[in-house]
Amino acid sequence: MIKNNLNYKLVNFLLVLLIILIIYNTRTLWLSIYDFCINIIKPFIISIIISYVFNLYLKKLNKHFNKIISILIFISSIIASAYILIKLIISISSQITDCISMIYYFIKTYFIKYNINFIDLYNYFQKITNINIIDNIFNYISLITIVISLSIYIFLDWNKIKRKIKLLSNRSTYDYIKSINTELEKYTYSFFLLILINIIEYSLIFFLVGHPNYLLLGLLAGILSIIPVIGGMITNVLALVTAFVINYRLFIRTLIGILVLSILDSYIISPLVYSRSTKLHPILVIIAIFIGTKLFGFLGTILAIPVLIIIISSYQYMNKKHNITQYNTGE
Repeated sequence: MIKNNLNYKLVNFLLVLLIILIIYNTRTLWLSIYDFCINIIKPFIISIIISYVFNLYLKKLNKHFNKIISILIFISSIIASAYILIKLIISISSQITDCISMIYYFIKTYFIKYNINFIDLYNYFQKITNINIIDNIFNYISLITIVISLSIYIFLDWNKIKRKIKLLSNRSTYDYIKSINTELEKYTYSFFLLILINIIEYSLIFFLVGHPNYLLLGLLAGILSIIPVIGGMITNVLALVTAFVINYRLFIRTLIGILVLSILDSYIISPLVYSRSTKLHPILVIIAIFIGTKLFGFLGTILAIPVLIIIISSYQYMNKKHNITQYNTGE
């Protein structure tokens, strides 16, 4: 009699609420476990990303050259890229200093104008940046060392890893992995091409409008391409702020330059570069970046789009497979 009168849906609902309540009350413990796990897997994720990108580059070279020449070009280009980047940073060091000074002047001027306590805010950020600075430096050095070591080993064993995955997977699973990899390859090639185009495009436009920090802004636009949509906005805001500090004429020219860049990016460059990649709606991109950043910080920001591509490609693959099965069974 009791069994018949028992409302199992209500019991299950109450159990779910109880579990949520327990997790909420012990959230400090779970968050510490979560942070611990993220700190452990972070070097492996970064190393896999680096190895994946390097292998794509080597794969591209192997299509045009033999193995030995490809390896020589690969090593030479990595060293040359690092050298050029260092020289470029040194050459724009004065632009970086000027840009920081302009931003500081802008903030200080308008904080005073609108009675915002600039000193307290400055001291607060200084306090945040000085917390465990020695520990943070040591942690970053350790992370970089581990990542470099892991990246080298994973890169050298990449083909062995691929063969092992193929050996352990059945035909259907391997086809799925292969389809995901194809989409990620398209995205990666397009992404790095877009970085190069952004550096040239932004530097040229800001040079033409007479912005003194054109080279810095161009390099920043390329680096911030890792954050789609939002990265370009950050570069444009910095360009406008620094131009506004100099004079209003430069501000107007910079604003016109940004409008030109927006049109070029939206209607010409991005559609051409990503023409073969998975189409992503800007709203989905922003949501993915927001979730990725909230869950995994800066690493989540970088991984947000690849993970979104994997999810969409998985859905498309499963949907296609389902349609083929229905067609073959005559349903």
